[in-house]
Amino acid sequence: MTAALLSVLMVVPAQVDRPIRRCAPEIVVADPSGQEYRSPGVGSLYALKFDEYGPPRVRAALTRGQVPVTPEGPLARADIDGDGCEDLVVGSPHVDAFRQPGAPAIGAGPGDDGLVQILWGGPGDSPGVRDTTVLPAPEAGRRGHFGWSVAAAKGLVAVGAPHEDAPGAADSGAVYLFRLSGREVRDAPRRITQDSPGVPGNGEAGDAFGWSLALAELGGLTGVPELVVGAPYEDDDGAGRQQDGQGVPHAGAVTLLADVTTAGPTRGWRLSGPSAPGARYGYALATGEGDGPAYLAASAPGVDAVDLYEVTPGGEPRPVLQWRGTGAFGFSLALGYGRLAVGAPYGGTAGTVTALPLDGGPATTLPGSGAGDRFGWAVAWADDGWLLVGAPDRGTTGAVALVPLGGGERIWLAPGDGFVPSPPSVGTGPRFKANEHGVALDFGASMG
Repeated sequence: MTAALLSVLMVVPAQVDRPIRRCAPEIVVADPSGQEYRSPGVGSLYALKFDEYGPPRVRAALTRGQVPVTPEGPLARADIDGDGCEDLVVGSPHVDAFRQPGAPAIGAGPGDDGLVQILWGGPGDSPGVRDTTVLPAPEAGRRGHFGWSVAAAKGLVAVGAPHEDAPGAADSGAVYLFRLSGREVRDAPRRITQDSPGVPGNGEAGDAFGWSLALAELGGLTGVPELVVGAPYEDDDGAGRQQDGQGVPHAGAVTLLADVTTAGPTRGWRLSGPSAPGARYGYALATGEGDGPAYLAASAPGVDAVDLYEVTPGGEPRPVLQWRGTGAFGFSLALGYGRLAVGAPYGGTAGTVTALPLDGGPATTLPGSGAGDRFGWAVAWADDGWLLVGAPDRGTTGAVALVPLGGGERIWLAPGDGFVPSPPSVGTGPRFKANEHGVALDFGASMG
């Protein structure tokens, strides 16, 4: 697995009822390292659609955007254009967008500026080639890995560029907030850093502000989502700008910003986790709604800790629960159906996932089954309370497990298993032979 692979950010309500129609795939699984035939390193994106009887019966197909997806970052989904169907946002932080003179379409190639694609959903939408909007890095040459993290809500897309430099502060990080009307980007994105008005803290070298993101209604104006930003490599070094290495290194921090779409300074809160070297608080985030309050979860996998915050309308985030584990506990998070799923891909020999009730009830621990699988690298909730767990090092291709928390046998899915196709060829001309197909390597590294 490459070092660029990230934990998944899956934002789903904790309630079972979902007013938004899926219209297309119920879940999307990425293989950032997948190699299509004669085109290595393109990556693959798989659309999984449950049949009329629901999980675990799955039909899978490869899906495409305007340019190669290369989904090295996480995935996000929301009904961005308001048509009642969920749309998919895919970050490609190691790909640069370009437009050659006279060319009608945007091209892409290897680079560190990054790009993001919005793959639009719609009634009758097929999982193949989909209507796509490409969001290139706002400024070429910054090499900030734009698209390392993504989040979405109605009319909004947030994109993290955690390795973007500020004057005198390399890799301090930034977040870009795009406002859309329907499927059209309204204007230039708003750039938010720790030096922006109303944002607590200071941008310092190596903070990686924007490593993880969430957009959700968490106590601000009704109908206006708040932006949550993780900076896991922030040093706990007190107020004011300090030199890198001061204080507690890489303790991490989470910033909650209210009303980011309104005019004027942003209101913000800084959430601090365990003040320990290498805690990396804010490495993964998840948000969800319960029966009244909203919830925010933030992890510090360096010390195997996860915090749960409760936010009521007009109130500030209030810590309500903290859990501890082992094996990079909190590497991935997903909130849904009244539970928080926590991945620990280095737990035991295969990795583990823990499902934690939000009311503090007994936890359910799900161990991996194969040594070195990295079970729990990514987690996501599917319909009917099924939990999807990524194990990108399982076998030669990586795999995803469909786990029924109510009991029963887990179902494994992997490219080439008869349900999930192998990556295809991307060349033109005569049809390739049956054995001339691509290679899946890290299926399950990211989901959304």
